[in-house]
Amino acid sequence: MNIELSLANVTEAEYLSKLCLESKQYWGYSDAFMANCIDELSFKATDFDDSIIVTARVKNKICGVAQLRLNIKNKDGELVKLFVHPNFISQGVGTVLYHWAMNTARENNIKELLLDADPNAEAFYIGHGAIKIADVPSASIVGRVIPQLKICIHNEKMEF
Repeated sequence: MNIELSLANVTEAEYLSKLCLESKQYWGYSDAFMANCIDELSFKATDFDDSIIVTARVKNKICGVAQLRLNIKNKDGELVKLFVHPNFISQGVGTVLYHWAMNTARENNIKELLLDADPNAEAFYIGHGAIKIADVPSASIVGRVIPQLKICIHNEKMEF
């Protein structure tokens, strides 16, 4: 499968937000749970100013999205979002987006990225070299904790 990456445009924010929600729903969360996640999973216009956001496309159809926020001064950053449309899960789209995030961080001399992961995605990130460092409160669900992971950026470029 040929997966192409391109910078996202603010005009795609609504569609990308919907993709994030559909991806999260893949894990079988209730409607009430999903309603609490809408704000956290939605893209705002400011996200396109303070982050790098890319889309993954197959045959020109958006099938994934990743948002990376870098702090060049501190040489760290955050993988804010990485979501794959349910029809493309387990087909390499997530890996391509993950490698893009690592390569982009490396190109900007970033040494580590943090991310707060959905518990269902934790194994994916750990399988790609992330390390669990804590359980942190969910930004969407009071009383829920989610894994916080650290990605150490290596000098070699990740191929995809």
